[in-house]
Amino acid sequence: MPPHAGHQYLIEFARSYTRNLTVFVCTLSHELIPGELRFAWMRRLFPHVRLVHVTEEIPQASRSAAGAQAIWAQAIRSRLQTDPRYVFASEDYGHDLAAALGAEYVPVDPRRTVFPVSAGAIRDDPFGNWGHIPHVVRPYFARKIALAEPSGTLAEELARSYDTLFATDYPAYLRSIPAQDAAAGKPAALARAQSASEEALLLQTNRILFTAADPLRILTEAGVAPAERDRIMAQLMAAHPYLAPSLVVAVEPVDESYRDALQSFGWPLACVRDREEARRRCAAQLDEWLGPHSAGRHSVD
Repeated sequence: MPPHAGHQYLIEFARSYTRNLTVFVCTLSHELIPGELRFAWMRRLFPHVRLVHVTEEIPQASRSAAGAQAIWAQAIRSRLQTDPRYVFASEDYGHDLAAALGAEYVPVDPRRTVFPVSAGAIRDDPFGNWGHIPHVVRPYFARKIALAEPSGTLAEELARSYDTLFATDYPAYLRSIPAQDAAAGKPAALARAQSASEEALLLQTNRILFTAADPLRILTEAGVAPAERDRIMAQLMAAHPYLAPSLVVAVEPVDESYRDALQSFGWPLACVRDREEARRRCAAQLDEWLGPHSAGRHSVD
């Protein structure tokens, strides 16, 4: 919670050790990161591994409870066609669980010397442990700043300063291509392309993604009626769960319809007078988000 590099090592070790591997992803409804999301991450990380999502609440099977391993062994057996031969784990419970299953315990990096990280450490300081977060998980923790400024170049400049990535203004990019299908220039298609660009880049970004446009501004500036705009945005946000920016920094004057749209969707807006103030506002926000990791340039892990 979340899956991290140590989990990846554990599972890849087990895949190399045995031919038939089953991975149990056990989640509870009250946990901070939803179980369905974590299971979806695991499916993307290990598409060729048999994954079993265990969601039932078993209060008496907490690790500190007496007889917990026997209860877990029964839960595991009920989901397997045959008893397991091996149990792979990086924590102490693996030994007792293997004994309860009549299996051989294979410890994998139990002292966490290969990957000195834990899920709790990542939740407490995701930016400090960025290199241990798998790419499919990074969008959950990444922050995104959308910049609305006349030149359209500040996103790229800031991205280079922070050694990270930026999403171009997709409509502007499209206008630069002489021979272009007219259908691709429709507002809904442009907003969809902008959303796809940002989602793809969030997988590779170094903690922060800067973007020179956003789907809401694309639709608003194109004059799409509010009801139609909201319908398109609802579809986009359902398809792209990390679409909303953490902050929109806009250089005055800000179009009133865009300002109203931002307020309607609850996207935070900071209005500034010019590019330099925008740069300072972004730096202040990044200092707050990144803390000790904001100083200087950031290496990409």
